[in-house]
Amino acid sequence: MLLASDETVDRQSQTYLATTYHLSTRSVERIRKDYSEQGMALFQPKPRQPRSDKKLTGELEAHLIAIACSEPPMGESRWKLQAIADRLVEPQVVESLSHTSVATVLKKMNSSPGGSKAGRAAL
Repeated sequence: MLLASDETVDRQSQTYLATTYHLSTRSVERIRKDYSEQGMALFQPKPRQPRSDKKLTGELEAHLIAIACSEPPMGESRWKLQAIADRLVEPQVVESLSHTSVATVLKKMNSSPGGSKAGRAAL
């Protein structure tokens, strides 16, 4: 795309480049601008930044799994993801937690809330 947009060689329009390379005209503009500012460094791999905003530490994950493996609340046959999240938030273990985060931890541990007794023992 950059070669086709070179002014010293038969420069193509943004619309033509966008259509040819399945990009938006805004993407063509951005790529040209980034290349003019960064040169070949644009194509060097960028180091990944470690996530520092992770809410659940290993200790909290263990607490979450312990809750999921315990008996579900009265009147329920199994734990609901939101109920597990709420249980962790109640005693100020964590400030806030979504049911999606609970599901991610349980999936990572190959578990599910209120799974079979055999599944609980396997954890």
